Amino acid sequence: MRKRIVMRKAGLALLAGMALGTGNGQATETNQPLGEVVEQAQMTVKGQALVPPPRTGQDATAVSSIAALPGVDLRSQGGTTAQSDLTKRGSSFSGAGLSLNGLALPNAQTEHFNAELPLHTGMLSDPTVYTGFEQTLAGEGHLTGTVDFSIRPVTSDRRLTLGLDDKESYWLNMLARQQITSTPKGAAGIGAFAGYNETHALDYADNDLSASRAGGQLQWLSADGNQWDLLIGRQEKEFGARGYYGVNPLWGAQETTEDSLVFASFETPREADESRARISIMVREQTDDYTLFWTLPGVFNNRHKLDTYGTSLDGRWMLGQDGTFDWRLNASEQRIRSAALGDHERAQMGLLAMPGIQHSQWFFQGGGLLAIYEEQINEFLPQAAVTRQINERLTLKLAYSESARQPSFTELNYESPASLGNAGLGNQQAATTELRLEGRPQKSIYWMLGVFQQSARNTVDWIRETADAPRWVAWNIRTVDTTGVEGSVRWQANSGSRIGVHYTGLTQSKNTEFYASRYALDSPEHLLQCSGYWSLGSRLGLEFLQSLRQHPDNPLRQSSDTGYDGSLLLHLLTWQAPQIQLTLGIHNLWDDDFEILPGQTTVSPQRVSAGLTMDW
Repeated sequence: MRKRIVMRKAGLALLAGMALGTGNGQATETNQPLGEVVEQAQMTVKGQALVPPPRTGQDATAVSSIAALPGVDLRSQGGTTAQSDLTKRGSSFSGAGLSLNGLALPNAQTEHFNAELPLHTGMLSDPTVYTGFEQTLAGEGHLTGTVDFSIRPVTSDRRLTLGLDDKESYWLNMLARQQITSTPKGAAGIGAFAGYNETHALDYADNDLSASRAGGQLQWLSADGNQWDLLIGRQEKEFGARGYYGVNPLWGAQETTEDSLVFASFETPREADESRARISIMVREQTDDYTLFWTLPGVFNNRHKLDTYGTSLDGRWMLGQDGTFDWRLNASEQRIRSAALGDHERAQMGLLAMPGIQHSQWFFQGGGLLAIYEEQINEFLPQAAVTRQINERLTLKLAYSESARQPSFTELNYESPASLGNAGLGNQQAATTELRLEGRPQKSIYWMLGVFQQSARNTVDWIRETADAPRWVAWNIRTVDTTGVEGSVRWQANSGSRIGVHYTGLTQSKNTEFYASRYALDSPEHLLQCSGYWSLGSRLGLEFLQSLRQHPDNPLRQSSDTGYDGSLLLHLLTWQAPQIQLTLGIHNLWDDDFEILPGQTTVSPQRVSAGLTMDW
C-alpha cells in the first residue's frame, strides 16, 4: 500500500511540475480541394505516411485515417467504425496503438480498443507511424508500433460530410473551427464537432451498428509560436458482436462502448536547431458493456469501467553546435471496475535520457528508458542509433531499441464462455534492431528500404492449445523472433496526383507448440499496400486503396490464406459551387471473402457508396 501511495504522489508531483513545459511540430493540412498543390514535409526515417489519408467523406474517425497508412495492418470487424485491431510488423493488437502529442493512449482493459480516439481528425495532423528507436524518441509509445497524431493550429474551416451506401448504412459528420481573436501577442481559436453513423449488417445479419460523437476545442497560438490546446471528445457506440473475439457465431452478442476524453497540451515550435519541449495531460473514461446470448439459461454479461490518467513532459535541449539531449518524464494510472475482471488499480512512471552528438556526417545517439511499475518488475530499456548522412539526398540509419508493456486486465483476469485469462502473465519485452536506407532523388520522389529483427520475450497471445479446446487462452509463448524487410516508394506531383507503395515481408519463429494462434502468430508474411490519388483535371480526381496479403497456414482459417481488399473512389467538384465535392465509391472492390481473423467469417461484402462534402 505504501508503494502505491508513493507512486501516486510522484505522479501528481510530476503533473504539478509540468506547468513549465513546452512542444511538437506543426501539423499539415491534407484535406485540400481537388487539384490544389499540397506541399509535403521532408520525409525522415520516422516512417511518415507515404500519401495523405484518403478523403472518402467518411473519414472523421482515427480508424479511417489509419486504414491507408503504410505498413499498418488494420483488422476490422463490422467495418472500421465497429471494432478494429491495430497491428504493426507482426505484432498482436496489443503491441500497437495511438498517441497524441507524444502521450500514449492505451486501453488497459483490452487493447482491442487501442485504435479508438473520440475526436474529429480534422482537428489533428496527418498520422505518423513510428517503430523501434524512433518510437521511443517520438514520445510514450507502445510495444512494437505507434500511430501518432498532433494537434493542428486552428484556421477558419467548416466542413459537413454526409453519405450512404447500398447496404443501408449512412453517416453525417460536422466540424467547425474559427479564430475568434487575433492580437500582436497571438490568436485564440475555438472548434466543435459532431457526428453520427449507422451501419447495417456488414457481416452477420444482426450485427448492426450505431455510433455518435461530439466535442470541442480551445486553442491559443502565441506570436512566438507556442501553442496551448484543450480538447474534449465523447463517443458512444452500440453494435452487434456476433462472432467477434473468437466466440461461437451461433450465439448472438451485443456490445456498447462509451469513451470520454479530456486532453490538454502546451508545446513550443519544433525547429531543427532549437531547443523544444511540450507537456500533455489526459483524463479518459471508457466503459464496455458486452452481452452474449448463449444457449444456457440466462445471458452472459460483463460491464467494465476504465479510468486512465496520463501525463508526459518531453523535449530536446541543444548542447552547443553539435550536441543534443532528448528527454522525457511520463506517469500514468489505470483504474478498472468490473464484475468480470475485478477491481484493480496500477500506476507506472517513465524516464528517458538520450544524449546525441554530431560529428561530420555522423550523428550518434544513445541512452535508455527507465520504466517503473507499481506491481511489476521495473525495466531498464537501452536505446542507441547511428545515422550517416551519405549526401544531401541519401541517409543510412542503424538503431537498437527495447520496449515493454504490461498485460491488459483482460489477459490477466478474464473468464468467459470463449476466453480465459492468465493471472501469471508477466511484462512483455521486445528488442528491435533496424537498418534503414532512405533517399529523395527529387523533391517529388521518396523511397525507403529497411530490414529489422525483433525478439519478443514473454509474448502474450490468445491461442487454442488443441484442436478440440473449448476456449481461447491467454498464453505466454515465451519468445517470438520476427525478421523482416520493409520498402516504400512515394511520388507526389504538383497537380496533386500522388501514389504510394509499401511492402512488409516477415517470418516468425516461436519456441512453444500449440494448435492455433488468433493474433500474434497469424500476421501476414507478405503485405503489399498501394494508395494514391490521380488528378483528372481541376475538378475530377480518382482515389484508390489496394492491399494484397499472404498469411501463414492457420488450421482455423476456412478461407484462402490470400486477401486482396481494395477500394476505388471518384471525387467531383461541382462547377457552380467548387467548395462542394461529390464522392462515389466501391468498397471491397474484388468482393474478397478473406477471413481477416482465423475462423471468423465476418466478411464485409462489396458495397457502393455516395458522399457529399461541403467546405465553407
